[in-house]
Amino acid sequence: MGIAESFAQPPFEFVRNSRAIQKQSNSSVDYLGEEKPQSGSTGAKPARKRSRPTLADAERWAEKYRNRTSIQRIAREEGVDPGIVSSWVKKVGIEVKQGQHFVAQLPLGVPPDLTELLFRGPDEVVQLVVDKMWGIQITGVGAQQLQKFCRFLDLHREGKGVEQIASMLGLHRSTVAEWREGTGLPYVVKLAAIAKDLPSRSGWKWLAKETWAGANETSGWVHVPVEPLRYADLEEAIGALEPSAEGLRRAAALGIDPTLGTSTRLELFAYLLGAMVGDVATEFGETERLVSAVLDFQLTKKKESNERLGELVCLCTNSLGLAMGRRKDKPPSGATLKAKDPAHAYRWVSSRSPIVGWVHQVCMGLLPTERTSYNPVRMQWILDTPAPFRRRFVQGLADSDGSVKSYVVEVTSVPNSEFIVAVLRSLGLGTAHVVIEDGIPLRTRVQAKEAARLPMFNEWTKGYRYEQLLEYLGNG
Repeated sequence: MGIAESFAQPPFEFVRNSRAIQKQSNSSVDYLGEEKPQSGSTGAKPARKRSRPTLADAERWAEKYRNRTSIQRIAREEGVDPGIVSSWVKKVGIEVKQGQHFVAQLPLGVPPDLTELLFRGPDEVVQLVVDKMWGIQITGVGAQQLQKFCRFLDLHREGKGVEQIASMLGLHRSTVAEWREGTGLPYVVKLAAIAKDLPSRSGWKWLAKETWAGANETSGWVHVPVEPLRYADLEEAIGALEPSAEGLRRAAALGIDPTLGTSTRLELFAYLLGAMVGDVATEFGETERLVSAVLDFQLTKKKESNERLGELVCLCTNSLGLAMGRRKDKPPSGATLKAKDPAHAYRWVSSRSPIVGWVHQVCMGLLPTERTSYNPVRMQWILDTPAPFRRRFVQGLADSDGSVKSYVVEVTSVPNSEFIVAVLRSLGLGTAHVVIEDGIPLRTRVQAKEAARLPMFNEWTKGYRYEQLLEYLGNG
């Protein structure tokens, strides 16, 4: 039976009969499935010469296959072997299963521009994310997931199906199906999808204002300067942040600029920096994917004016667009529990945000594991800022960690005593000096009259320390 006759056979018989023909001694078949004449035969028609199939051939065959034309029929019409047709349509994303029926791959739900980036490989993706975004940490698991996702894209392009890809990558089929739909993506891929559209600028990076779901989800990306920090850059960054509605309400309640313009927000930011060098604690979370932290502020309830002071710190945080509010009062513990008259403490806590981490690391020069009680800040840049900014910084520090004593104001400033003295003297407080106790530079001390002219305690909340200080000013 010849090749032409075999076309009338059922589809599965075709392949078997084609192989039988190849074994016949009186004829031979070339790789394209065409009968060759016997050597020495007379009047034989020369075999049709064809070049190797091209991508254009594959796309033409794939289009026929999508229109429900069988592999066998395409092979007959094109004069090629069915195996060649099958292998080439797979190269353009068509999955051919046993029985030669049509199984087309569903299109990717991943945006083409993101796919193009991922095709360049995991290393380039990671470099893009790290170069553009601040505080991003690529974990070992994150790197593995990124590698698998890049490989998934390659396999999908080759025409592999969900089950096959899942088996090859050691993933559950539901994960592969989600990836194909563009959902449930690895967190590094999500970051890359954002980073690719963010503009680059030397000395600046992007960070998310908010994160949730273990830093797997982010929102509110803002541009911030990184080291070396300069006041002009800081002014630009703070000016671009939108204060929260909560902050606008607090500003009105405290009698501060109700519009929270840029100059006011810069002063509030300086005050927050001082308070963080003082008693406002920075607590970093457990997530390994993104540097983020919360602020935790506590003040004794023995002084009623401390409640307004806590509201001021909340306002400073709100001016950055972050939430911060009152929490359940903290009962006395530790040293306060052993005091003569132990008292509960007011407590305020902020939302978790990479912005807090950025302030701690970039603005204050501290590592996530470092604390101002034990580690000196690295903030020499603040000496080059305008006087109003430095004044608010000093007030934030003094309000949270200072006291008025007989004719002097003292700030517990270890291990930052020398730095605090430098800031105070830059504001004209020439009497500022370090107090050494037991060989330790424990406090910074300033004459009360001089401190009152600044003043070292803020006039917004008019707390008990502020009122005490004004008595020295009146005594002129």
